[in-house]
Amino acid sequence: MKQKRAERIMEALKEMGLRQMLIVDPMSIYYLTGVYVEPFERFYALYLREDGKHVYFLNKLFTVPEDVGVEKVWYSDTDPAAEIVAGYLDKDGNLPGIDKCFKVDAIATSFGALFGMPSLTTYLESSAGVEAGGKTGLTVIFTSIFFGLSLFLAPLALVIPSAATGPVLIYIGINMLGAMRNIDYSDITEYIPAFLCVTFTIFANNIANGICVALPAYLVMKIAAGKIKKVEPVMYVLVAVCLLYFYSII
Repeated sequence: MKQKRAERIMEALKEMGLRQMLIVDPMSIYYLTGVYVEPFERFYALYLREDGKHVYFLNKLFTVPEDVGVEKVWYSDTDPAAEIVAGYLDKDGNLPGIDKCFKVDAIATSFGALFGMPSLTTYLESSAGVEAGGKTGLTVIFTSIFFGLSLFLAPLALVIPSAATGPVLIYIGINMLGAMRNIDYSDITEYIPAFLCVTFTIFANNIANGICVALPAYLVMKIAAGKIKKVEPVMYVLVAVCLLYFYSII
């Protein structure tokens, strides 16, 4: 942690009457920590506090040096990032207005399902709008308006051949594979299910098939290896859902 840089920022904040700051821009975080991470859609932030007890929020898929000089808070993709941040942003452990985020999640998911859309998730940590200067919900409203207008341009997008978009998708896919370096390759019960997930997603051209193959394989391998105690109870429910999924498409 670049303490002098952080101190200068905190001094500037005090002059503006502010006591804390949540930074989500990767380059700004690099400026303060010397660590660069490409988070993609995942939550990645550095929380600067007046008392100097800064907090570094990291996904377990990120790779950072062991000693960064600041408290690190790790979370997984299934953890509620908003609640984790709330525990640090409010003295009572609550983030004012956090219930609004959950209400938006619930309404968007239910309403979107009526139109056959996948479950929607509101990412409190999304930095794209913040980097563009967005500070209120109007950012989302205007984004949705322009998405609606883009429907009229959809025929033009269809004119672009797949040969032109293919290389871009390959590049994105290669970047996504970077997360595989965090897999424990010393444990066969960990890397085989991960391999099956990637393989079946590619050949079945469906991420649901990849996940539904990987989860039962993970459970079976853990039981066969005598590591059943490491299996969370929710895993049995997920495996049952996966088996039901395959039964429904047979």
